[in-house]
Amino acid sequence: MKKLFIVLAITAGVFASNQSKSQAVEQGKMLIDVYYGFPNLWTSVLKSAYADSPTAAGIKIGTLGPIGGRFEYLLSDKIGLGIDVQTASSSVSWTDSTYNYKVSANRLRFCPRINVHFGSNDKLDFYGAFGIGYKTSNLKFTSNDPGFNEASGSISLTPITWRMAIGIRYFFTDNIGAGLEMGFGGVLATAGLAVKF
Repeated sequence: MKKLFIVLAITAGVFASNQSKSQAVEQGKMLIDVYYGFPNLWTSVLKSAYADSPTAAGIKIGTLGPIGGRFEYLLSDKIGLGIDVQTASSSVSWTDSTYNYKVSANRLRFCPRINVHFGSNDKLDFYGAFGIGYKTSNLKFTSNDPGFNEASGSISLTPITWRMAIGIRYFFTDNIGAGLEMGFGGVLATAGLAVKF
């Protein structure tokens, strides 16, 4: 992952010096990205915490996402304002000899952001992003065991989320493309579709 991040940064720097007049994004354009993110760290945490339990049988691992969408409006050819919305869920369920148990973690993030677009050509859009927003993360324990006390609560120290990232979009047509973003805060990497209008 580090190597891919470095390659993206170097490629963005090379294209930033490109003085081409044609570019993939322009002032007044709107962009929508839908994506799937990698990895879902909470799935790994729950799996390692519960999957090797000697008293558990029939372990089932459930995972969704992170999946999300981003919207951006270009204030100028280089600066865009937008929002990133992302959700993810993870669960582990198992049985002992009689009862079923489940632990699940659900996350939701709303992150307004600023994108700075580096040099582009008519197909490629390189950008850096910074955002700060709100998140909710909950852990829930459930069971059909009558002696089990179900519990839930937040797994975040703070409701504040942030994101610092670098990304690239490649447009196959004038309006439709694919994107890749890597960063810190939230999911490590995302890949998906991009639409501009």
